[in-house]
Amino acid sequence: MCSARSVPLATAGIVALWFASPAVAQHTKLELVRLCDVSPGPVRAAQLTFGEKHKGLAGKRTRLVEEIGAYSKGKCGQRMPSKSELAQECRAIIQGFGTKVAELNEEITAFCRTAEVGPWADLLNMRPSAQALNDQRARRNRDKVAFEVQRIEEARGAHVNFDTYAVEITGLPTKGPATPELLLAHIRQNLNEFFDHSASTFVSHTTGDATDWAAGGAAPLGSLMVFKIPAGGVFQEQGAVVTSASTPTMWVFSPVKIGLSFPGEHPVSGNREFGIRSIGEGKYEIYTRAADRARDKIVQAIPGPGEDVVFRGANKLWQSWQARVVDYVKANGGSATAAPPVIHRPSWTEVESSGLLRR
Repeated sequence: MCSARSVPLATAGIVALWFASPAVAQHTKLELVRLCDVSPGPVRAAQLTFGEKHKGLAGKRTRLVEEIGAYSKGKCGQRMPSKSELAQECRAIIQGFGTKVAELNEEITAFCRTAEVGPWADLLNMRPSAQALNDQRARRNRDKVAFEVQRIEEARGAHVNFDTYAVEITGLPTKGPATPELLLAHIRQNLNEFFDHSASTFVSHTTGDATDWAAGGAAPLGSLMVFKIPAGGVFQEQGAVVTSASTPTMWVFSPVKIGLSFPGEHPVSGNREFGIRSIGEGKYEIYTRAADRARDKIVQAIPGPGEDVVFRGANKLWQSWQARVVDYVKANGGSATAAPPVIHRPSWTEVESSGLLRR
């Protein structure tokens, strides 16, 4: 995986291509945009892979560089009268290269705008229904709770956080949960034990939610849980989430607002998925990934620093989760390593114009 970094949607790397042609007595500089990297392995959105398109653009870019490189080795590399037919032909070739470079740059830029964050498009566009999730609660004889699912488009942050924090498991535990599904269920049921409590603790919203969360199997839809985030001294910020999607190998938390305070409004809006998947050769990847955006009042008051506070706190929490998952797997006879986080934080304006966001 890529190392942790924050980048714009289209990575701005330039390759300069120079012509110094004796045939036409001119120097021309063409700037070819670097093709961006594509984040590996969308987790639940296989249809959003961009590998083939990336390969095609890389080939087109290489061929154009080679074609331009061969220019001076051919007939246009010789000296000739500037007004000759050959000189006019060579000038036309240079103009043609300029057109090709401009067209390819436009294609690369458009591709990069979507490819870098495409693997998170499913979470970006996920909009759970509070009514449907309360219906799920009712099936378990839980009280209806008045909550509002926090939509990413209603947040206040100037940037969107797309991240993946993963652990590669090369050997499942030999003690305790010995299948991928059981391992994920154990981590889910005991999620608070996998957090650095200086970053957050994790509790249920009601006693009924605690009972449901402690049950085995897939995460219970509609369960309301609360992150308690230290804010200095005896103060803390609370953020409630609802389980909005669930299978035996994944679940999604969507931030919600419950009342005016305690828990009140969650610091971010969007969706965060947890899951486990096979990556071949008997190996697995357990991960959390998110598309979210700072929402809370501190961001409205001081947009830049406010966002940084939210993002730094989340990064500390999820890296602590990675470390504790690795420790747990190793302590129970398995083998695992934490992968470097993958983080993209384009502006909300860029995401809106990328074509990925559906309203």
